[in-house]
Amino acid sequence: MKKTILMGMFCLSISLFSTAQDSKSATPPAQVKPAPAPPAAPAPSPKLTPEQRAQRRADRLTQNLSLTPEQASQVKAKFLLAESMRQTNSADAQKSRQQLDDDINAILTPEQQTKYEELKEKNKAAIKNYKKTGKAPAEGDNKK
Repeated sequence: MKKTILMGMFCLSISLFSTAQDSKSATPPAQVKPAPAPPAAPAPSPKLTPEQRAQRRADRLTQNLSLTPEQASQVKAKFLLAESMRQTNSADAQKSRQQLDDDINAILTPEQQTKYEELKEKNKAAIKNYKKTGKAPAEGDNKK
């Protein structure tokens, strides 16, 4: 009987000892860090109306080329026309883009035309880079 009691006490002490070790190795609940949240997907940008797109494009040119108010209104009108043609899915898209480019150049001064050509080259390079890398340029990279 003494053997049985001793054996029971021995088993009890071993189980208590192993439980104490397990609790030492476990991280206390206060120190447990939650798993990092996955990066949030960017919020989809709202669809712009043709008028809003034309205004945005005209504003960018006004800022980058220092357009006069009269030039800005003319450029916006040209962009509105281009947006309406875009909405109809014209088969002559290349011609309409070239016509838009010619119309805008007719509105600009020679200095502005030079800057406009530089902007178009920067945009082409940014598009080419995007197609190659899949990464959009940073917000200020293709401006000015």
